[in-house]
Amino acid sequence: MGFKQMMLGYLLDSPSYGYAIMKKAYSDFYPADPEVNEGLLYSTLKKLEAEGLATREPGDADTPTARRKVTVTRAGLDEFKAWLLNDEESAQPKFDFFNRYPFLERCNYFKYLTPPEALGSIDQELQNAKQRLENYRLAEQSMVQKGVDRFRIAIIRYGISNEELRIDWLRELKEMIEQ
Repeated sequence: MGFKQMMLGYLLDSPSYGYAIMKKAYSDFYPADPEVNEGLLYSTLKKLEAEGLATREPGDADTPTARRKVTVTRAGLDEFKAWLLNDEESAQPKFDFFNRYPFLERCNYFKYLTPPEALGSIDQELQNAKQRLENYRLAEQSMVQKGVDRFRIAIIRYGISNEELRIDWLRELKEMIEQ
């Protein structure tokens, strides 16, 4: 998903002002509050407007910094729906999991490490995975308490399951080396 689609989805959920987007964008879903820099945000908003996918309501002319609420147009909704219904993932590489988990790239060459070196790398990755799992569980709990959309909760639960599987696999990898 590109930033453009993320912005359309966010604006469909909550038509907003640029500054409010900077403060709020994705905070329900991303506990780490990803950086949304001003340049990317405002250039994307301008692009959405230029493409007729979003519109900015005129602000109050009496204020020096007239805030203009951004809303998605019908064309924006149509493009967003087209993206939602697109099956572009079927064209992804056969082993896309390999590209999405950089540790696997290194693990592919662990035969060049001593067992203690490989175990050290695995232990570090295991620690990172446990921390991510804890963060995901906290995010899930927060999302449930806030009444976040059920599909977003389902997505974080997918992340939890994925991280649990990763931890199990790392433990098996350690056992394989320790034998």
